[in-house]
Amino acid sequence: MRSAAVFEEISIFDLEKLIAVTNMNDIRTAFEGFLLGSEKHLRPYMNVLAEHKISISCSYLSQEESTGSSSSISLLFFKNRS
Repeated sequence: MRSAAVFEEISIFDLEKLIAVTNMNDIRTAFEGFLLGSEKHLRPYMNVLAEHKISISCSYLSQEESTGSSSSISLLFFKNRS
């Protein structure tokens, strides 16, 4: 689950960079669709990790961004609470 969350955050990071430099509308639209998919996948991963009492510290995303609907650059670092 941790690996999946990290993968999605790296995808968000990469896609946001690509969207920022892409001037072709069809390519931008495709990247934006992929970005929405990564955000959609990240939220449940974060929720499952929280349910298992795994503390999550985000380096680039705020806690709200990593579990909410907005996107940003991120890479997660995890630490067990117990």
